[in-house]
Amino acid sequence: MVVQWQNSEQVVKEILQCSPARCSSGTWSYDNVKFSIEDDIAQVKLDDARTGNALRHKTVRALLDLCIELHRRPEVKVVVFTASGFYFSSGGAFGADIPEDDINFAPKLKPGASQFDAGVAENLLVAHLLYLLSTLPQYKVAAIRGSILGAGISLVAAMDYVLAPESRTQLSFKEATRGLGACCSWQATIAKLGVRTMRRLCLLAADVNAFQAKELKLVDEIIAGPTSQAFGEADARALAKAQQVASWTTEERHARKCTGPGKAQPLELCGGGSSKRRNR
Repeated sequence: MVVQWQNSEQVVKEILQCSPARCSSGTWSYDNVKFSIEDDIAQVKLDDARTGNALRHKTVRALLDLCIELHRRPEVKVVVFTASGFYFSSGGAFGADIPEDDINFAPKLKPGASQFDAGVAENLLVAHLLYLLSTLPQYKVAAIRGSILGAGISLVAAMDYVLAPESRTQLSFKEATRGLGACCSWQATIAKLGVRTMRRLCLLAADVNAFQAKELKLVDEIIAGPTSQAFGEADARALAKAQQVASWTTEERHARKCTGPGKAQPLELCGGGSSKRRNR
């Protein structure tokens, strides 16, 4: 049986060796992603409303750095992900208003490198990020919001428990409309949804609301009420959920995770065929 995350310990080790972190929680210098650790809970806030929290170079690098630290700190039990603005993540930074400093965080290329080489280097960083995020030893909780696209959906799929406001939450699978038949960012969505469901959503360029996302197991809890109120309540309940999870035993947290080693859909089954709910 072929499954994702086989030999994950070795793969993670190799990624950590080739992707040195620029800073840690103690020396955090990014202004577009907030990251802190207190006791056994880490908090991450995507704070780049100017680009809709798009995965530009600086954001990918910041998320990579925090994932590198968390892989090395298994004593941290839970990670909470929230976002500022109206979008959790608008995915790849296509046409976004990219700040000038973003180029400083782009992959370093050899002189004369082609556009293809640049694309490979950029996508490799995203692939490393999604692999490290999906295989984090911590239980991951997220409060999402707004229109989430492409790689942003993979960030959501890499979580173990997701809260979403009932209004202004939409997951848009628009890869086909951009000419993409596959993407390195699909690691987390395929692991959560299976190949068959992922293929259907992408080929149809489907828009999925909060209730449909819950049926797909991409969302666990829907927050009712006016949008502005629901955004704040989702963030607060995400932190409360993290505090609850932190009180569980290590065995309980592992049993209720739905991401990482031993939790992915078998690739041979093409996914989407089982109606059995995962234990959250």
